[in-house]
Amino acid sequence: MRNYIPTINISSLLKNNFNSISSKKTIKKIEVACIDVGFFQITGHGINKRNIHAISKVGNNFFNSSIKNKMKLAPIKWNQLNKNVYRGYFPNDVNGKEGLD
Repeated sequence: MRNYIPTINISSLLKNNFNSISSKKTIKKIEVACIDVGFFQITGHGINKRNIHAISKVGNNFFNSSIKNKMKLAPIKWNQLNKNVYRGYFPNDVNGKEGLD
């Protein structure tokens, strides 16, 4: 097991056919990262830093909002008004850390 977060450049997947040699190598790196570590970070995605910061700001604003506001996005298990069965906000008593999926 590796004790670092792998960084994988995915530009070959965006530029080439998924059957190219470089794309297959990138896919293999993703597979290894998922098996060995469970997650990875990517580069070469083409998203500029301003957009990344804007998206992060939206996430931070959401998680810093009131529990009442966050529960609006919770699935039916925690919010009977929602029809969503699985996806959405989950409070920190679920697994020790709140999240949004």
